[in-house]
Amino acid sequence: MIELTVNGTPKPLPAPCVLRKALDELGFQGRHFAVAINGRFVPRHQYEAFHIEGGEALEVLSPMQGG
Repeated sequence: MIELTVNGTPKPLPAPCVLRKALDELGFQGRHFAVAINGRFVPRHQYEAFHIEGGEALEVLSPMQGG
């Protein structure tokens, strides 16, 4: 078991994994969000290669409409 901070809240994951699997495990599906890890934006094409080991801070950002 590893732990991450997701949008300011501690969240467990069963094991280290790639970012795509972590997002799926955390309930983030679809294409309408952006991800930053430890303050650094991660392009969508890197989700399958970016490894989550535990201790990272993830920010998952959804677009907002309006002005």
